[in-house]
Amino acid sequence: MAAVKSEVLPNDEQAANYVVSYAIGILCPAHITSIRQTASEN
Repeated sequence: MAAVKSEVLPNDEQAANYVVSYAIGILCPAHITSIRQTASEN
């Protein structure tokens, strides 16, 4: 997440979460549940 925060403005957790969620929704909607579960485990 730190890498994403350094690339977006404003560079905070909320903006980074939005970008990652948006990209996941566009790039791999079939895998959203699996990705969210994996992320919550880390």
